[in-house]
Amino acid sequence: MLRDIGVTEETLATITKLFKNHLGQSQLLSHSNGMLWLEQIHVPEYLRSHYWRAFSIGSSHKEGIDFFQFVIAACAANPQTPHAGIWRHIRNYYIFSAFDINQKSSLDAVEFRLMVHSILRLKGKSFHADQVTEATRKAAKKIGGEKRSTLSREDWTTAEEKGKFSGCSHLFRISSPLTEDNFSTEANQDTNGYVVIHHNAIEYSKVFNTPDLRQSISHPEATRKKITTVSSRLLQHKEYEDQNSINLSALVKNVIKKVLVQDDDTHPQWLRAKFSLLTIEQLHQLCLGTQAILANEKNCVQISPPVRVFGDIHGQLNELLVLFRTFGSPNHYVGDVELVSYVFNGDFVDRGPHSLEVISLLFCLKVAYPHKIFLLRGNHEDPNVNGKYGFYKECVERLGEECGKAIWNLFNQVFAYLPLAGVIGERILCVHGGIGGTLETIGQLDSITKPIVDIGSSALLTDLLWSDPAETDEILGVHANPRGKSIVSFGSDRVKRFCEQNDIDLIIRSHQCIPHGYEFFSSGHLITVFSATNYQNKRNDGAFLEISVS
Repeated sequence: MLRDIGVTEETLATITKLFKNHLGQSQLLSHSNGMLWLEQIHVPEYLRSHYWRAFSIGSSHKEGIDFFQFVIAACAANPQTPHAGIWRHIRNYYIFSAFDINQKSSLDAVEFRLMVHSILRLKGKSFHADQVTEATRKAAKKIGGEKRSTLSREDWTTAEEKGKFSGCSHLFRISSPLTEDNFSTEANQDTNGYVVIHHNAIEYSKVFNTPDLRQSISHPEATRKKITTVSSRLLQHKEYEDQNSINLSALVKNVIKKVLVQDDDTHPQWLRAKFSLLTIEQLHQLCLGTQAILANEKNCVQISPPVRVFGDIHGQLNELLVLFRTFGSPNHYVGDVELVSYVFNGDFVDRGPHSLEVISLLFCLKVAYPHKIFLLRGNHEDPNVNGKYGFYKECVERLGEECGKAIWNLFNQVFAYLPLAGVIGERILCVHGGIGGTLETIGQLDSITKPIVDIGSSALLTDLLWSDPAETDEILGVHANPRGKSIVSFGSDRVKRFCEQNDIDLIIRSHQCIPHGYEFFSSGHLITVFSATNYQNKRNDGAFLEISVS
């Protein structure tokens, strides 16, 4: 049969060796070994889980795929296999399966958008969220699917084979022909075990806020600013091996599916007065797992674009989910976390009604996608603050007094390991409060030892988490801040000098509720982003910032 569809003896011999080289104890290619193989043949990280889904579709083996399945899929992905005839039909089967995330033999709007998005990326084109939306709309219209809620496998395949849907020759392809030589990763790694991803530039592109969720709000100077970057690094994904990690992996996947995938806008069963998203034991396990990851991060993390930056959330889960549903969600089931990094810039808890759900979700995302999700510390990630402004009270009321106090202490133990800042594409500093009067160089951040328990004992820590920009660009220097005697406001001259001395173009910070959810300062060298809509009934908009690769 393989010869009947054009598989040569030479190709079959090569694939046989490749298959045997990646077998475990069984005669099946397991998920972990399959993902390793996809990594070694340089399939982009954001596509690996989708390709593996296609490889294993219809498999009768829970442990992996057999030799016949591997041969057909590998041949279909081989760049030497033409996108024509029987192979076009076979490849289309795999392509559709790769993006049929819910495995319903149909593509919904999110899945179809992800397919179009992936084609744009593989073609090497720059993209913004609104550009992807427009490309998706045009593609749907061309195949007559713009008014449908789903697109069936049969209708999509027919449209592609009639030439009404272009770009599929780029999908489900590996970068080089199948040989034994294309399994070495040494050429793509440095001595620290990083995979190097090169970007020509990043562009500070859009701010999105809530009055009209589909309408972008741009700043005329900053929108056009191009920021050069040499390279960015993406850590390799490591499979969990011990049993505790396997259990934690299953736990976080369940939470992510429940909150972000199983869409029930009316009244989710887990969103109740008594916290029921996780058990006490699971919360304990989640906190320890998250702490282990954060303990290995520096106080200033390096972040690769494209990136979405969210400001204060303050326990407002529903408002956060609105932004996710509208613009993209940080998961690999129906979201875009494999395409975009996410930064949450502090103040996850306090004052809102669902701090436990918010922080549990963010910790689960950090465990599931440790090199795509970045949690930066805010001033409310401090027991001296969240003990007064709602988080402690919520823990006790929703978990019971004894368990609530213990879990509150455990969360604050993890908060002590959160990084203080991040640098995006080597050109943008992201910090919760600001630079105050003490931060002179980014290098100062990594000189601080974790865990960081007492924020108030250090002027530098207080500046990073509490300081604000002055009210106008005309105010210069460093001045007292109404928030408290040890807290300062910093002028536009401080911002410009800091950017020049550290060779960066922009500072992103949060910490202040502002009417439109975003506000510029220092001639566009600093932007405040706040994501909690209608915070404490102030009728403010919530916003997030998108930084794109160009």
